[in-house]
Order: sequence, then C-alpha cells, then structure tokens
Amino acid sequence: MKLKRLRILGLSLLLGYTGLAQADLDNQKFELNTDDLTEFHLYNMNGNVEVIGVDGNKASVEIERKLSSSNSRALEEARSEMFFDVIVEEGAVYYFMESPEYQFKINDEGRGYYKSRNDFYESKRFNIKYNFDIKLKVPKNLKLSVATHWEDISVEGIDGDVYVRNHHGKLSATNLGGDAELKNHHGDVSANFTKAPASKSLFATHHGDISITFPETLSARAFLSSYHGNYYSDFDWAPMALQVKNSGKGGTTKYEIGNETGVQIGQGDAELRFKTWHGDVFLRKN
Repeated sequence: MKLKRLRILGLSLLLGYTGLAQADLDNQKFELNTDDLTEFHLYNMNGNVEVIGVDGNKASVEIERKLSSSNSRALEEARSEMFFDVIVEEGAVYYFMESPEYQFKINDEGRGYYKSRNDFYESKRFNIKYNFDIKLKVPKNLKLSVATHWEDISVEGIDGDVYVRNHHGKLSATNLGGDAELKNHHGDVSANFTKAPASKSLFATHHGDISITFPETLSARAFLSSYHGNYYSDFDWAPMALQVKNSGKGGTTKYEIGNETGVQIGQGDAELRFKTWHGDVFLRKN
C-alpha cells in the first residue's frame, strides 16, 4: 500500500526556546480530522504518553520536546533532526519520532517500532539527551496503538481495540470497552474495563504485577502464566484441562503439556491471557 508522508514540523506551534544555551524546551500541537480513519498509531521512545478518548471526529496531539547537550553544535543540529513526523495511509495514521539514532518501521501486522541505525546511537555520541512528553486526545471509537520505551503511559476511555506497549515505566488503562493487548517489561500492568473483552486479549509484563478489573458479567476462558508469582481472582472459576499437543516428528510421538493454568469463568469463549515472569496476577470485579 502506498504511504504518504507529511512533514508536520512546519505545522507546529513552537513556543520558543527557554533556559540555558545548552537546553531547549518547546511545544507543538497538532489537530487532525479522523473521518477517514479507523486506526490511530502513536509511538514514542523517551517520555510520558497520556491518551484520553473523546467524542466526535477530532484528534489532537500535544508534544513537549526537551533537548539538552554539553555540545552547542550538537544541540543546534538536534533541533532540526529530532521531532515528530507522521505517515498517513488509507484508514490509518502513524505519529512517530524522527531521530538520527532510530529509524521508524511498520511491521506486517501494521504496528510501528524503532530500529537502531547503522551508525549506532548517534545522539549519544553527540551527547544529546531528549524527552517527548505527549498528550493525545483521540475519538474513542478508533482502534488505538500507542507505545513508549521510557517513562509512563496511560490510556483512558477508549471503546475500540487497544494495543499499548511500554518497557521501563508504568502502564495503566482505564474505562476500556474493547479487546486489549497491554504489554510491559519493567513495570506493572493495570486496567479496568467498562465492557468485558469479546474476543482475545493479552496482558503481559516481565518484572511486575498484572491487575485487571472486569465487569461482574465477565464470561471467558482465562489462561495464566507466572514463573515466580501467584494468581488471585474475585470471580468464581472452574479449572480447565491442561492443553496437550503432539510435537513428535518423523512418525515419533512426543507430548508437550501446556505451561499455562487455564480456568473457565462463566460460560463464554472469549480468550484472556495473562503472562508475567516475576509478579502476581489479579483478576478483580468492578
């Protein structure tokens, strides 16, 4: 599919540089009509991300950019090299960071990610420190994909399906109304739902607890996995049979027993997966 890239730096509302000669702070604000969109993507690297679902068809992105360096020439270059750009394709928009350190890419699933460039951490070589704190207001019915790597991320009031990813920081989501994939690494994952997920949802972290609150009417199959933690549930549940598969090759038989604990809550077929390596899992009622 042909992509169209729009340079949005020129559309920014720049409020000027403040502070010492070796530090910059500026703000940008963008607005977008979403009538032709079904998906909204925003991928940060270093900085907080706050998302609020709103009524209507207008999205707004507010970005506070902080740059600092002990090298005045490097700081001057970073002003034009490190900013948020946008790609628009049919039905989807992608906001992402332009940087000499990382290249933005889109995988086969339509999700964005960053890849280090060949010259490896160019911004660190020039001693650039950067931070983008972002506030996004987006129509609540859109499918949302949002991520950051450092700092915290929060999402509130989205009825469409959501994909949220973090690495170092908190991940929290409130008043969700669709399916969700919430993934963290060094931090907790917490969420509550106004409606129970209807299809498939995943909640995962490596170092942290998972605490998810559902309506009392939750009816689903839950699969839980933790190497060093426990499971707690406010819901009545019944154990499910262990999943067994034959992984033998060449006519041999080799049975593998699943490493998840499966429980049935109610009679529903929705599939909920909870994965943590060093933490506990909590299933709570609203």
